[in-house]
Amino acid sequence: MKKQTLFSLIAVFAGSALFVYLYQYMKMFEGKDLIAAISGTFLQAVITAVITYFLLTGQSAAEEVKERNVEVFKQKNEAYKSFIDELWKAWNDKNISYSEISNLLSIVSQKIILYSNKITTEKILFSLSTLTKYVGHENLTDADKDKMQDEIINIVKILTKELDLGGDINTESIKSIKIIENTILPLLDVKEFKIKLPSLLKEKVDKSIPIGQVFYKTIEEGLEYLCVEIEKSPILIAIGPVSKQRSSFTLIGFYVEYYQNPEYWDYRDASKGWRKDFLAGWWRDPLYDKMIDFNNVDKDSISRIKNEKSDDNPINQFTMLIEKYYSEWKVNDKNILEIINICTKKINTQK
Repeated sequence: MKKQTLFSLIAVFAGSALFVYLYQYMKMFEGKDLIAAISGTFLQAVITAVITYFLLTGQSAAEEVKERNVEVFKQKNEAYKSFIDELWKAWNDKNISYSEISNLLSIVSQKIILYSNKITTEKILFSLSTLTKYVGHENLTDADKDKMQDEIINIVKILTKELDLGGDINTESIKSIKIIENTILPLLDVKEFKIKLPSLLKEKVDKSIPIGQVFYKTIEEGLEYLCVEIEKSPILIAIGPVSKQRSSFTLIGFYVEYYQNPEYWDYRDASKGWRKDFLAGWWRDPLYDKMIDFNNVDKDSISRIKNEKSDDNPINQFTMLIEKYYSEWKVNDKNILEIINICTKKINTQK
């Protein structure tokens, strides 16, 4: 029994004892009306106090239970949210690693199991055991990726039902999610990759070739090229266009704006047209067209972007192409460094 409850009961009994004592004492006198009035008033006060006490005690206990339930639900919601966040990481990657499955199991054993009933826990563990079939496989088939995602959705549905917030993931919702995933998300992946490409490429190429900045530049008829500065010169290695039109093809060549750099005129490829600012000897190969096209995204492009270790990854392809072109290109039996030196001397002589 709580101290507060015990104290209240003692107070009630003490008051009653006092009342009996006063009643017996006052009976010795003839003031019976006074005794009756006092008795009635005191009894009414005692009854009121007792009723009020039990009402307040019941209300306090109910509020205590309510606060406890709210806090438990809050903790349960946070545990489920952290678990679902981890599941969605695997969903987005369409791949699940050993560390990810270990982390999911850890969350279940440390948090989920505390707030879930036995059936829910068993269902989640069964789905996790099914997911282990796909752990560590970097080249899952599309069918396996779909099965893995279906299992993740199944776990989310179990958790949603357990929380009972009114939400649900039905078959139509899953179809809509996959449609968005297969159409919009790849575009976002490629857009993000395009932004990162210059800095990633500079980091790799800079190890073998003295270069400056790497950036995008509009060169030919509004088409965008990926450009790499040759250090201490106006020369760019231009690859593109990276966002192709139907009639365009991919090339790599040394680019210089001849109007500002007339000393390079002897080496230009043409006097007009889009080739006028390219040095002679640019390369064209149908294989370049498969490297990257930011306007036309397909599953193959996404796969190559995400597979950083593969030779087909655009970063590795661009790096190998730039290094090969830089080392093998020659015009009039001169490489690019020799031509830069010749043109630099012309500039110094004119000064």
